[in-house]
Amino acid sequence: MKLFKGKFFMKTVAISLLVVMAVSMFITISCYRYVTNVFDSHHIDDQVKMNGLIAAHVDALLESVVKGASNIIMDPDILQAIYVKDLEHQTDKLLQIQQKLNTFSNIVKDIYSVDLYIPSSVLLISSANGIIPSTIMSDDTMRLYQRIEALRKPMWMLTQQSAQENVISFVQPLPVQSNFPQAYLTIHLRERAVNNIIAISQEGMPNESLIISDTGKKISAEDKSTLGQFLKSDQEKILKDILDSSAHNGYIIDRPSHTFTTFSKLSSSEWILAIRYPMDALFSYKQATLQHLIMLELIVMIGSILVLISSYSYLFAPVTRLIRELGDVVRDKKVRFLDERKIIAEFLQQKREEVLQLEEQNRRKTVSIKELTYYRLLQSPEAFVENRDDFLQESSLNEHSKYWIMFVEPELASESKFSEDEPALQIFAISNLCDDVMKQNFIEAQIIPSLDRKQVIVICSIPSQMKDRNIAGISTQAAESIQSTVNHYLSIPVSISIGNAYSLREGVHNSFKEASECLMERFIKGSGSIISLVM
Repeated sequence: MKLFKGKFFMKTVAISLLVVMAVSMFITISCYRYVTNVFDSHHIDDQVKMNGLIAAHVDALLESVVKGASNIIMDPDILQAIYVKDLEHQTDKLLQIQQKLNTFSNIVKDIYSVDLYIPSSVLLISSANGIIPSTIMSDDTMRLYQRIEALRKPMWMLTQQSAQENVISFVQPLPVQSNFPQAYLTIHLRERAVNNIIAISQEGMPNESLIISDTGKKISAEDKSTLGQFLKSDQEKILKDILDSSAHNGYIIDRPSHTFTTFSKLSSSEWILAIRYPMDALFSYKQATLQHLIMLELIVMIGSILVLISSYSYLFAPVTRLIRELGDVVRDKKVRFLDERKIIAEFLQQKREEVLQLEEQNRRKTVSIKELTYYRLLQSPEAFVENRDDFLQESSLNEHSKYWIMFVEPELASESKFSEDEPALQIFAISNLCDDVMKQNFIEAQIIPSLDRKQVIVICSIPSQMKDRNIAGISTQAAESIQSTVNHYLSIPVSISIGNAYSLREGVHNSFKEASECLMERFIKGSGSIISLVM
């Protein structure tokens, strides 16, 4: 059977799908945040540790240079030579010192040259360039050692010994404990040796490895044209954050430039090893994780659509059958997507109205169980004797009271508010008015229509000790009130007959019979009469 797809069905599927989407999106986002946070923590720790290992390697290289300088300055020939006057004229001494410097330069890897500068003689003894007197010393070299003389302390610096070679130089004043050094030992380390250590290569993760001084000057970098230059303005903030940090190792996230920088402060110098990564490259796994989660979300969505449609198709099967059975009702509606609830509500309303009509017709045309009980009591005294307890329970009658019967029969009237084909409705209206009148007069009464629906029978109850004279007054007053009320509200004249009062044992059927016979006298006395046997 083809599914009836109405508005309610589609709304139910859509709302359920939205709920599934919202829940799955919440779970997806929560999982994404949790997974990426865990990955970020481990990944950042790994990068910081790797930076620390590289920094330790650089420190080991620089410390080896410092230890080599210590070994050289402990040589007695060198210590004596720095105090010799006219050293420039003692060729043997100069060659001996140069030989010692050459020996150290050849032993230690990546050493460009080892130089001994003696200010008193303005003489430079170099393992690479030989003995250089002041007369042939270059201006750059002179300025370098003038600067060294001004500082008078051990230090690291970036220098350029040739057009093709950048070197990192360590300067050690001699003697060590003097405020007025007599000579300066300089060990020149090739910059590319340091750069080979810091230049890490990670697939799919570009980076920039730098060694920078605390003033922001680049000491070692892959781009040789930037060596000796200061950091750009956007990088100075990163350097400031590093210097302000109390940690020896750490990382800085610079969101404006979208970069991630790990750093380590070198223990052998006042330099900093910094490795910068583009954040997109460093955290590229986030995008891959998000793509996988989105794919999973799509699969859940497609699965939800299939499951929801099939599930609701099964659940809506009874509704579908009901709507199909309404055939004509559905076909009469010129709407593409009908509302199942509205169709069923209209159908139920229609059935309710039909049931109410049937109940009204049944009420008008049939006799209720209670009315039947009264009819049996009024016309069959033998049945009361045989089923006395049942009668009392069904009719709510009191065995210790007396009962008298009143017949109320409407007469034909031109001014009546009811047509001739509405006798049941007319009897119903008179019964209601009789009930109101009896309540106003404080008379307990049971009111039922006659079997032929032409009269109203009023069964009135009075205490058994009441005298007949009082009964006559009460019954006549009640009859007059009924006549005036019915005539006032319905414009219908009524004839009323009243029987004597009897207990249930004496037989209420006697009062019924008397009232019925008295009603026949209205043809003599005229319509609208009150005929009573109560004296």
